[in-house]
Amino acid sequence: MAKRVLIADPDESIVVSLEFLLHRAGYVVVVVEDVAELPERVVSEAADVVVIADEQRGALDGFELCRAVSAERLAPPVLMLASRARDADAAKARAVGAADFLAKPFPTREFLERVARLATGDA
Repeated sequence: MAKRVLIADPDESIVVSLEFLLHRAGYVVVVVEDVAELPERVVSEAADVVVIADEQRGALDGFELCRAVSAERLAPPVLMLASRARDADAAKARAVGAADFLAKPFPTREFLERVARLATGDA
């Protein structure tokens, strides 16, 4: 059975690219446009991995989203995509429950490797 990846990123070009990469690698991809629904969708979609951008549109930022997702019972691992590669941002992501952190722009191979590691529980 294919692993399910949920993506919450306001940058449509990034979402299209990630969706293409993940589909090609055999994942089922669900894009969550209304980030307020993300914690509920993580459960209803039976996500194996959640990819969240640190910068979001709307009331919640990516760190708050990560905290909400991580609070769900049996929460899947979260890969946080950051607009900056700062140690403080990586530490903050981990403090709110992210299993991994990757700064944009990133090599596609590295993104896929991290998703695969998280999806198989090798985080």
